[in-house]
Amino acid sequence: MNVVLTNAYSRANVGDGLLVDLSCSLIRAAGYDENILRVSFDPASFDDSPTNGAPAAIGLARGQRIREALTASVAPGQLTRLRHLVGEARTTVAVGGGYLRFGYPSEAFKATAVHLSQIDLARRSSDAVVLLPQSIGPLRVGRRRVLRTLADVDRIYARDDRTVDELSGLHNVVRCPDLAVMEVARTGTRSRTDWSDRVGFLARPLHRPRAYEAGLRTLLSALEGRAAAGIQSTAGTKNDDRAFTANLGFDKTYPAKTLIDEVRPAVIVSTRLHGALQAILSGVPAIHLSYERKGFGAYHDLGIDEYVHNARSFDTAEVLQQIDSLSGDPSQYFERIRESGNANLAQWQTIRDYLTGLITTPDQVAPRS
Repeated sequence: MNVVLTNAYSRANVGDGLLVDLSCSLIRAAGYDENILRVSFDPASFDDSPTNGAPAAIGLARGQRIREALTASVAPGQLTRLRHLVGEARTTVAVGGGYLRFGYPSEAFKATAVHLSQIDLARRSSDAVVLLPQSIGPLRVGRRRVLRTLADVDRIYARDDRTVDELSGLHNVVRCPDLAVMEVARTGTRSRTDWSDRVGFLARPLHRPRAYEAGLRTLLSALEGRAAAGIQSTAGTKNDDRAFTANLGFDKTYPAKTLIDEVRPAVIVSTRLHGALQAILSGVPAIHLSYERKGFGAYHDLGIDEYVHNARSFDTAEVLQQIDSLSGDPSQYFERIRESGNANLAQWQTIRDYLTGLITTPDQVAPRS
């Protein structure tokens, strides 16, 4: 029997690629040593494992309008292939992330067509369904349908308290850290000693930005040429960071990993959560300008709450003070992360053991939670 990993996005977004890799690593650690079949919005970006396109997502990735893509998604061959793939699975695992948002109609429509549809198919077809650490919500549109679908999966791992609150009527929800937060605990991290005097930025455009862009420009002006920009995502038209970063005045940008490895910034200011977490994994302290609940949950689990700020209303003077402090001596920052490690590692081990029970028990399906 197979294990299928659904709800992957695109490796053109480094953060989403990281979550896919960490999801696969966790499945391997749980004892599964066959090919992990994947279902992705952008299957062509994953060339290291068998990957199938999510039917509704295929049309969206080709630039079709939402309704056109949804109509195309019901082509018999597309659905039959995915239904067969999931139906052959002992366990379907939905990748960690924050893709189940139902705040307003167009957002809810896309989340339903691309992502909830995969989970709905899995719960009808697979022996067991597990959602790795998620941020789910807001549930302002279609709440009853979403909850009805989620109630019938085996386990939902929620990576922030607001998600737990929104799903409080369900009995299959477990609070745990983001996959990358648990990876920090699993691999360990300590401050690099070979940094430059540069300050790295991983920015992205925001919906309803309020004071966000003005705050970034204030930071860049105060740093007087020390800032260097990285690009985490080039996926899709609304998830491509390049134009926004250029508009901030950067003539040169670097891929996110190059920014960390070659520019060697002393500190990174990242609007991208997984850009911040990747920096921490690489030994670079990161200040996160969070635009969603997931960032506050992650930094709380790491024990560094004061280094996450509301992206739309952050205090530029406070962020500049933190940049100066971390550039001079990040030792306390990393010590606090290490202090959080045992609890986060225990959570990773608990999820691994739960998956092991689903994946390796022959001819037996664990009861639904």
